[in-house]
Amino acid sequence: MEIDDPGHHTSRGAAKNVEFSLFKHECSKCGEVHMCNDNMARILHPGILIESQDGEEASYFCACRGLKANFPCPKCLVPKMKLDCITETFELRTSENMCSVLQKVSQASSKVTKEKILQGYGLHNINHFLWDFQFSDPYAASSYDTLHSDDLGKWGKHLWNLVLEILEHTKRCMTERQLQHLEDVIKDYEKYCKKVSMLYKKNFSFFKQHYITHVISDIKNKGTTDNMLTCPGEGFQQEASQAYKQTNKKKVKKQMVKIDENQEVIAAIHMAIEKYNESTMVHPSEPEDGEESSAGNEVHWTFGSCSGYEDLRYEDQIYVKSFKCLYINYQSVEDWTESHDILRCNPSFNEHEWYDCVLVNSDSNGTLVARLRSLKEIDMALVHAFNDHTWKPNTMWKNCQIFNEDSNSSFLLMDYIIHGALMCPAFDTVDGDMFLRINCLP
Repeated sequence: MEIDDPGHHTSRGAAKNVEFSLFKHECSKCGEVHMCNDNMARILHPGILIESQDGEEASYFCACRGLKANFPCPKCLVPKMKLDCITETFELRTSENMCSVLQKVSQASSKVTKEKILQGYGLHNINHFLWDFQFSDPYAASSYDTLHSDDLGKWGKHLWNLVLEILEHTKRCMTERQLQHLEDVIKDYEKYCKKVSMLYKKNFSFFKQHYITHVISDIKNKGTTDNMLTCPGEGFQQEASQAYKQTNKKKVKKQMVKIDENQEVIAAIHMAIEKYNESTMVHPSEPEDGEESSAGNEVHWTFGSCSGYEDLRYEDQIYVKSFKCLYINYQSVEDWTESHDILRCNPSFNEHEWYDCVLVNSDSNGTLVARLRSLKEIDMALVHAFNDHTWKPNTMWKNCQIFNEDSNSSFLLMDYIIHGALMCPAFDTVDGDMFLRINCLP
């Protein structure tokens, strides 16, 4: 019968968990009976055949000492000084011979002797958990990854021309004749590398250069390089790493799930605001012919004076940090010098409200003006827009423009703000007595 986990791991103690793990290890040797989709009962043996990892991750996983060791490769025992010899063959690492090395270490009489033995194989004194699995060899499962070995390795940092073009064909199945041709190309590539080393003093003795040695055997044993590529999980790994750094490093699972949920909500808010801005005033200026787009420039603004946290009142409680001050850097179109503005968004600045105005990019109505009402750490501001007004004063002066401040609020992405704006009120009732007396004059 099929052997399942009889309960959740949290319902067992430490001793029971160890006992169940040992039981599962035994299952890898004797197998488990499983009813397949064709209604045939077969004995299946669990195992790991392919490990999609970059060089550093492969060293950690195989308990090797990494790129600076005397034997840095997690698949074979190539000396560090022969990493550029990509057509030579070296003794492969296996679970059996690496286990025998640790047995020698355990029998050594001194710490110095133990360290010397480990350095001779580029190993850490760690018993690998996959050694107990019958059909899982961590060294054979380590696979050639085109992303880190080619795209970000020899191609991005070193010399990589001819072999990259050939390896592009490995995304589909290769015939025996094509594999033989690839072997010939690798030999030619090694010759050219030696010529480049002689002419330009380029050193090709690095790990990613050596890893070409294993690409042919990996293709034969594991299929196309797409099966071994780390691209699909690379983006998720970066997100998970960023979320982990925001935790307190204790019981991180629930914290990371909560962080991921918050990021999804913030992304949904961003999308909703961008969709709204497509039909309203807030748009980034589209570059005219011959102009350069501002996309990709460094952030020209920073927040200051945190005022605490505010609940967004979304589907779940999400608290976002708010600020009272905004620093804007910009280049003046008058004399092309670098300038900066300090803008306030404070409900009580020296016991008075102080909400500054800003110039905003818009491809529909040119440059618009808005008043800051709230600054959020999600790179947004809550603003009141200024719209054209039909009212005109009795005494008009040249280029006089009248605006009316909208009472409705809208979100504005911070990247659309140019700098501060000074809006003069048509009349001010700060001194009500003076206002009444002047209006009574003939």
